[in-house]
Amino acid sequence: MRAIFVGAVCAVLAACNSGGGTPAPSPTPTATPSPTPTPATLLTLTSDQVFATASARVMNPYGPDFTYVPSSSLDSYGNTITFNYGVTGNYAINGDDTNPPAFPASSLVAGSDPVFASYNVSPTGDSNLLTLFRPGSANTRLALSYASYGILDDMRFFSSHYNRHYYRSFAYGLAAPLSGVPSTGNLAFASSVDGYWARLRTIDPINGYIALRLSGPVTMSVDYAARTVSLSMQLSGTDNNAGGLGTVALGTVQGTGNFSATSNTISGTLTGAGFTGSFSGSLFGPQATELGLAFRVTSTSPSQQDVAGVVVGKR
Repeated sequence: MRAIFVGAVCAVLAACNSGGGTPAPSPTPTATPSPTPTPATLLTLTSDQVFATASARVMNPYGPDFTYVPSSSLDSYGNTITFNYGVTGNYAINGDDTNPPAFPASSLVAGSDPVFASYNVSPTGDSNLLTLFRPGSANTRLALSYASYGILDDMRFFSSHYNRHYYRSFAYGLAAPLSGVPSTGNLAFASSVDGYWARLRTIDPINGYIALRLSGPVTMSVDYAARTVSLSMQLSGTDNNAGGLGTVALGTVQGTGNFSATSNTISGTLTGAGFTGSFSGSLFGPQATELGLAFRVTSTSPSQQDVAGVVVGKR
């Protein structure tokens, strides 16, 4: 009888040791990482934006009254002038003391091309033309994703013999986050310049001064370690009016600027060809791969001359 009991106990123990205990835990499933979102570009924005700008303006007086001479100003990046950017094609400049009108999509000028889109609104006899440099790969001059610029041509009529042309150039874009700015490297930026040069129209003094559209080769680089920007512009201006000045060389204007570890706002000084002035701007894009700035230089030799424009670039 005792032998039977011991055998039964052994059978029970054998059953317990044969896998009837607590099962081993299942391995924790590996989480599937979410894809990194693609940074927005100026072409993929889905809502309207109010962009800070760096802006420079030149005033060109037109008419036989030499009491008035050209003048210019520079508004630092993020200071005064903002740009209302509508994803459906509606735009506005805020902070300008001439109070320019808004530019609806319906004001798009026929003949706009892959490089520029122009909008014309001319209320109460004045003339307002907004020209925007188009972002995107279709732009054959410089394909930008995060930075761009515009020029507001604002003509104010004071009399049949005198008016003022205000040309405001402004750079804007998707500002680079501080965390995205590299800390090493000195890289060149492919760049483009635009703007206006107001000067005496010596071949036709009765019309006083003329505004020449800027162009010319630009050399620009960013030293991310030293946090400096080097800029050199070989500027010319073109008068497209019939019997006008044609293209006139201004000369080379160059300088350096810097940006601090706590700000991507760039500021610097310019000199050359008898002109002196300054520039302001910012780095744009998630990795600070693009740059936009506004500049202003002046000279009084042989007469008052003012230049205001923008430079945009990408590495």
